[in-house]
Amino acid sequence: MILGDPHQHIEVQSAALGDGDFVVTVRAGIRGFTGVAESIVVGAEWFAFLRDLRSLEQARKGVAWLRSSASDEFRLRLFATDPAGHMAVEGTLSDCHRDEESVLTLHFGPVTFDPSLLPSLVAELTSEHAESSDR
Repeated sequence: MILGDPHQHIEVQSAALGDGDFVVTVRAGIRGFTGVAESIVVGAEWFAFLRDLRSLEQARKGVAWLRSSASDEFRLRLFATDPAGHMAVEGTLSDCHRDEESVLTLHFGPVTFDPSLLPSLVAELTSEHAESSDR
C-alpha cells in the first residue's frame, strides 16, 4: 500500500521467509527523489509492529515503529500528529555496501497520509503474512 500523495509517498511490502522472519521492502519517493531499502525483520519485531499498527488504527493515537534487523537499512515511524488522529510517516532508508565505504541515506518525513487508509494497510500487511505462511 502506498501512503502519502503523488509528490511524497511511502510503500511497505513484506514476505515471510519460512523461518519466522520477514523480508521487508520500503520504497520512498519525495518530490522526485527516491530510495528503496530491503532487509530482514525478525518475526517478533514484525508482529510487534503489526500490533502497534492495529492499536494506532483503532485509537488514532500513538506510534508504530518498524526497524530492519540490520539497524542501518531502514527505520519507519507511523504516528498520530495531533489529538484529532491525523497520521504521518517518517523515517530513514540507507544503502550500505560492506565492501565499499560509501553510504547513501534518505531521511524523509513527516509524510502525511489519510488516516482512513490504516484499516487497509493493516489488512494488507496481515494478509501478506497469511498468504506467505500458507506457502
